[in-house]
Amino acid sequence: MFSEGNQTFGICADFVCEQENVSIRFRRYVTVDFSVRLDKDVIIMQPTARVLECYKNDNTLTVDIEFINPSKKDLQISAVVNCGYSYIATRTGIKMGDSTLGTLMQKVKAGQHEIETLYLNLVNGDNLSYAYRVIEELIVK
Repeated sequence: MFSEGNQTFGICADFVCEQENVSIRFRRYVTVDFSVRLDKDVIIMQPTARVLECYKNDNTLTVDIEFINPSKKDLQISAVVNCGYSYIATRTGIKMGDSTLGTLMQKVKAGQHEIETLYLNLVNGDNLSYAYRVIEELIVK
């Protein structure tokens, strides 16, 4: 929630910052997406992985991960992904929270990137919704 009027919003990733001027009006939602500009401006210097997309299908969470290798030699990159979620227990009707963990490994050629999919199992319950997905650990060999 912000006051009405013209506002400037910004976000920084490492040393790159982007700003957007937005006109805030009562009862009007405004969405500002900095991802395209940040992707264009940020130069990746070290091997890494990032979550591109995440979606739920029944009791499975599908996570698309991009492995990036900016180095001059082929690397094996492995990412440990953790995702928190909530659900309503079918027997008790109580809202519960849990997390699921998975590892994905990919060989990435020098100067290339690869997109792979990780499938994470969720408990059986009603109103499943995931809260966050984080790459907890990145191993580069």
